[in-house]
Amino acid sequence: MKPEIEQAYGTLELLIQGLSFYLPGHEDGGYIYPFVWDETTQGKFNIFNLFQSNNWLKITDADPIIKSWKKLEYPRHFNDFSLNNQQIKDWESKIESLWQIITNNLDNLECYNFAFCSSGIIIGQTKDTDWVAITPTIYVETDIPQTRIARSPLNNKTNPESLSTNTSHLDSQLKTITSKLGSISLSGDFGGGYYYSYTHKIVYGIGATKELALENTLQKSQILEISKFNRFYPNDYDNYHENDHQSDRINQFLEKQLTKIILYRISYEIKEYIYIIGQTNSSDRIGLFLKSFFVYNP
Repeated sequence: MKPEIEQAYGTLELLIQGLSFYLPGHEDGGYIYPFVWDETTQGKFNIFNLFQSNNWLKITDADPIIKSWKKLEYPRHFNDFSLNNQQIKDWESKIESLWQIITNNLDNLECYNFAFCSSGIIIGQTKDTDWVAITPTIYVETDIPQTRIARSPLNNKTNPESLSTNTSHLDSQLKTITSKLGSISLSGDFGGGYYYSYTHKIVYGIGATKELALENTLQKSQILEISKFNRFYPNDYDNYHENDHQSDRINQFLEKQLTKIILYRISYEIKEYIYIIGQTNSSDRIGLFLKSFFVYNP
């Protein structure tokens, strides 16, 4: 670790000492750690490498993923899942059509199960050497108020006009088949008055690189949020006291020491992994890692 990074890491350790962080309904929460990404030893920072470093992607074959999608294994976990046999057969047929599109148009397939949930993702390269990733949506329990972490949207959408011929044709095919698949709307009660509302569908993303395709797809799946970081309120802005200077010092440190501060939020059902990361002069990344879990407590 470079001396200036080590010093910044040590400063963050001191700044967060004794600090609590709470999200609504998260009785198992408040874990805050300094975070550093050293490109010399860890490689370039991107979502794919971040997931790999946390062992969140488990390599597998396409067959079990496609089978899981066909059998609707993920949405069956919800209490009000009620598709009949014919509806399930129709869904399976369309997933088979999706698989044919994948095998006919994508090379260098990479298939992964997510370590933190019962779902998977398929990534492949088009004939024009672009990349495409495909996965189902995931249920997220927690809404993070702006009064806890203030943030703004980033516009990272792929412009369809910029796609090359083969990739554009594949984009059209995927758009058609995912539209035919449609969505499965689920809403109910987990028990004890914990209501849920979830829309299950297959989504895909395109990128010039594997890393960008993964990033774009995970955002559509709801697993990933990427936002411009504005400010951090560990104790909730609505209950902020003038003498609560600890969070002020953290925000001032981040703003003074780092550029391009981005929030990366990785969510799955009750789990929240949040990175507030900025870039240093040496292009390394440093910031905060927050970990919190929603607790059903009827």
